[in-house]
Amino acid sequence: YKACKKHGIKPILGLEAYFVDDRSVREGKIERNHLTLIAQNDVGFRNLVKLSSGGFLEGLYRGKPGVDMELLSRHAEGVIALSGCLASRSSRRIVEGRLDEARAHLDELVQVFGPEDVYFEIQHNGVPEQEKVNEAIQRFATEMGRPLVATADVHYLRREDYHHHAALLCVQTKS
Repeated sequence: YKACKKHGIKPILGLEAYFVDDRSVREGKIERNHLTLIAQNDVGFRNLVKLSSGGFLEGLYRGKPGVDMELLSRHAEGVIALSGCLASRSSRRIVEGRLDEARAHLDELVQVFGPEDVYFEIQHNGVPEQEKVNEAIQRFATEMGRPLVATADVHYLRREDYHHHAALLCVQTKS
């Protein structure tokens, strides 16, 4: 943050959280979906820290932290939510053909974060499922009066960084 500011770059601070239905569940198969959260001010940054900490302290299961709607609603002030990538709850529901459930999840996000602080993500990545998601997300955005934001699921900046990223994934997955 300080280095960005020093060089005239506006930093965007955020995190990709694992959204779960109930962070207290510690057995069986648990659905985890990506949810992108961005701090819009100091209060939002403090709330991201609380969400990250809460995910690890209250929602850790099989090595991954989880946040649920209850935790999100307690720490939503100053936080912008993006609907997420292909691994998000809404995107998974769209791919599975469960459009009503996708829309319900988006409605919940709007209720928790407020209508001005939820943006619907689209990506152009050449994945056929993504095109299906983009079409539905654009339709939902129009129906709900929400803005679209174009994002990319970037994990490294240069081609030569691929091997470093692959090594990190191997460590994470113990493979």
